[in-house]
Amino acid sequence: MQSLKSRGLKFYLSAILTVMVCCTAYMRGATIRILVLNGHNGRPITDERLNVRMTSDDPKVGYRVVPTNDKGVAIIEADENGALQIETNLYFDCRPFKKYVPSPPYNASDILKARPTYHVGEIMSHGVVAPNICGKYGREPIPGEVILFARPVHRWEAIRR
Repeated sequence: MQSLKSRGLKFYLSAILTVMVCCTAYMRGATIRILVLNGHNGRPITDERLNVRMTSDDPKVGYRVVPTNDKGVAIIEADENGALQIETNLYFDCRPFKKYVPSPPYNASDILKARPTYHVGEIMSHGVVAPNICGKYGREPIPGEVILFARPVHRWEAIRR
């Protein structure tokens, strides 16, 4: 009787392991680190919640809010063939871009013009460092990592939000 239970448990565990391995191979995902640094002094920003928009062949992939950890890093899984648009939420974004508000009717191509887009293949092979208009601090790109610069919002900016 004992061996029958152990055989059933072994079968159950092997079935779960097989499903996990197959699903992992199917996803073709890439783990991306997003490092958020203060544009003035280069220190990690630990309490940001990044808005990440992902484009992919998979229609289920879309918009996520990803918090940074105590080292200023947010980790996401993305499709290797996709692209990312990353927005700061609580801090001022130090990238030089103009806010783009498309006029109706809205198309997907208009929405993609709103923020810089980073392709996952480029991130994984070379890494990306966003420009920093808030200060002179910079970093070298690291494969698999996106480095963004932000700064605290000034009071008058907070009022305009």
